[in-house]
Amino acid sequence: MTQLYADSDSNGNILGFYADDVHTPEQIPETAIEITHEEWQSCLEYPGKWIVVNGALALDLVNYPPPYVEPEPLPPTPEQLRIAQLEEENETIKADGLMTMEAIAEVYEMILNMQGGE
Repeated sequence: MTQLYADSDSNGNILGFYADDVHTPEQIPETAIEITHEEWQSCLEYPGKWIVVNGALALDLVNYPPPYVEPEPLPPTPEQLRIAQLEEENETIKADGLMTMEAIAEVYEMILNMQGGE
C-alpha cells in the first residue's frame, strides 16, 4: 500500500504531499511526516485547515475554530427538583386558601343578608 507524506514549513503550513510509489526516498523531504490516505484527502478537501504540529497532522484551530455547538442542558439537581416541587405545592396551598377565603366571604354575605332580611 502506498505511504503518503506531508511536508511543512517551520510554522506548520503544509507545503506539499508525497507518495512513496511516485517519489523516490531522495525526493521526499526529511521533514515530511507520514499521513494516512484519509488525512491526505481531508487536507485536499479543506486546504489550509490542516497544519503540522510536533510532527503530527492537526487542525488549525487558531485560524479555523470549530463551529460553536450549544451544549446539552444539564439535568436538574435533586435540590432543583425539590424547589420545583415545593413551588408547585405552594401554589396549590395558595389556591386552596383563596378558595377557602371566597367560601367564607359567601357565607358571611349570606349571614348579612339573612340578618337584614329579618
